[in-house]
Amino acid sequence: MPSVAEHLTPILTCWNNWVKEEQQSPEDMGNRQFAFERVCSYLSNTSPGENSLTLANCNLSKLPEVFSSEFDRYIVSLPPDIEMLDLSSNNLESLPFIDAPNLEYLYLVKSQIKTWHGLNAPNIKTIDLKENHLNSVPEWMMSLPPSCTVWLSGNPLSQEAIAQLDDANHANLFRLVFSFDTPLSLSLEHQLGGLKTMMKGFKKR
Repeated sequence: MPSVAEHLTPILTCWNNWVKEEQQSPEDMGNRQFAFERVCSYLSNTSPGENSLTLANCNLSKLPEVFSSEFDRYIVSLPPDIEMLDLSSNNLESLPFIDAPNLEYLYLVKSQIKTWHGLNAPNIKTIDLKENHLNSVPEWMMSLPPSCTVWLSGNPLSQEAIAQLDDANHANLFRLVFSFDTPLSLSLEHQLGGLKTMMKGFKKR
């Protein structure tokens, strides 16, 4: 493993153990090794401002996890300073909880996601979930920062699932965008202690 700061060693160890897990196919091991090499390259890069990690097109079916006493659950093992993470075009049907305090941009396009167990990213600006398999909007998304935009086009969201947001009682404002050219967008606004849902752009092409 490359030489990195001591506080980053547990991350490398976690990823290294994940690569060597038993009961995986040679193809899966190769995919994990490829992702691990990208993480090693990221951690060994000392250039200022280089806080983007790309793990797209790695054909990963799971991610390395570590138990967090702070959240009392298993979370994805990630560098603490990461600002952009691209996990697009993987096979992550069930995405674990992600704790990334500095994360601003998260890309998960075409990653087969059906469930996602949560995110702690107070600085998040964009979550791109286009073309996954979500059939409802996760409850925890109601606590996203006000400036966050979530892209959800290409997911099998029913009108019933969207309508349920109308009855939610959450204070934060964020935007859900349901198509590439935004013919349908949903804004959630906190007004006078309640949540006002505005649906606009029901247009046929």
